[in-house]
Amino acid sequence: MDRRDMLAATVILGSGLAVLGIKYFFERSPEQLEKDMFQEFFAAKPFGMGSAEGSIYEVINKDDYGIGTSVHIGGGYFITANHVARDKALKVVNKRHRYGLFGKKSSFEVAGRDELNDIALLKAAIEPDGDAIVSLSDSVSNVGDPVSIFDIMGFRGEGYLLSFAGVDICDSGRVIEDYGKLEMEKGSGLLETSGKVINFDIDGINRRFKSHYSKENKRTQSLSTLVCFNGASGSPVFRRIGEKFLLEGIVVHALGTKNAIATPGNPNGFTSMQQTATVYANRDAIENLVRVYLGGGR
Repeated sequence: MDRRDMLAATVILGSGLAVLGIKYFFERSPEQLEKDMFQEFFAAKPFGMGSAEGSIYEVINKDDYGIGTSVHIGGGYFITANHVARDKALKVVNKRHRYGLFGKKSSFEVAGRDELNDIALLKAAIEPDGDAIVSLSDSVSNVGDPVSIFDIMGFRGEGYLLSFAGVDICDSGRVIEDYGKLEMEKGSGLLETSGKVINFDIDGINRRFKSHYSKENKRTQSLSTLVCFNGASGSPVFRRIGEKFLLEGIVVHALGTKNAIATPGNPNGFTSMQQTATVYANRDAIENLVRVYLGGGR
C-alpha cells in the first residue's frame, strides 16, 4: 500500500469511527441513557448556578399545595426527604412553573427509601436524555466548609443582602459572628441562603431537642448553620466552590431555637428565623441510596 492508499484508508477509518460515534449519541437505548446519566452524576464535576436553579422542584399534593422540595439529578430521578414522599398522590413541579415561567409537573413513584437518613429516591415520568443536571460531591464537607440552599421566588425584584450572627445550637451562650447570609442579586429571583458545616454533637442535640440521632447518623448526616423557611424539607444542599457547586446533601430536619435571627426586608416576608440550624443527609447517604437502587436488579 503506497502513501496515498494509506492516507485514504486513514480518512475512511476516521470517518467510520465518527459515524459510529454519532450513531451512538443519537441511538442510545433508554437503559444506556440512564447509565450515562448516573455516571455523570457520580463524576463530581462542578456545575453553575443555572444547573443548581434548574434542579430545584417543589413536591406538591393533589390540591397543588407545596409540602416540600426535591432535587432533579437527571433522567427523571429526584431525591427528597423521605417524610415528604409519604403520600402517594404527590407530584413534582419545577418551581419556576409555579409562576408561569417554565417547566412542567409530573407524577412519580418512589424508587428507594433510606429510613435511617430520611431520604427517598423518586422516579418521575420524564424521558432520560443521558445528562445529569447536578453532580454529587466526592467527599463529605468538613466543619467550617461553606454550604448553600436556594429558594426560587415568584418575582425578580431588587437585590437583597443580609449577613447575620447566631448562637451555637448546643450552647446558647456562644455567639457565632459569621453564622450565615441571605443574598439575592437584583433581577435574579433566586434567594441563596448560605452557612457553614458545624460539629454534629449527637449527644448535645439529643439532650436539647429530645431527638434520637445515633452514631450512624453522624457518619451519614451533617449539621449546618443554614436557616430554613417553611417547605425546605428535601431541599438540595450545595457545596459552593467559587462560582460553581456540587450536590452536598438533602435537608431533612430544621432545628428551632428561642434565639431567633432577625431578617428585616426578607424577600419571603419573614421578619425573623426560628429554624436556625439544619440537619442534612450528606453525600455518603445519597450515594448509598442511589447505589442500592442501581444494584437492586430492577
